[in-house]
Amino acid sequence: MLGETQGARLVTLPRPDRRPPMAIAMQWVSEIITIAIMQVMPLLLGWGLDNYFQTRFVFVGLGALLGLGMSMQRILSIVKQSAERDQANKTNRDKLDNQ
Repeated sequence: MLGETQGARLVTLPRPDRRPPMAIAMQWVSEIITIAIMQVMPLLLGWGLDNYFQTRFVFVGLGALLGLGMSMQRILSIVKQSAERDQANKTNRDKLDNQ
């Protein structure tokens, strides 16, 4: 907890995330690996379908677009969650300041 003195009382500010730094790092690693898999798996599936149907990069292209769309959706979801968490932390800090 962080503390600042304000007049005669001690104001305690909440930490945004109470988990150990290694736990936070492992969460980010898992998110990055998930996004990479979301990009590669449709591409590999497209490659397999192209080989099976003897087509030239039709399904690989579709798989690449599908993987890009899914990974972008996941990235936007992470950004939204982060923004909501930051807004909640800001609201909590404002409440503490008004006490």
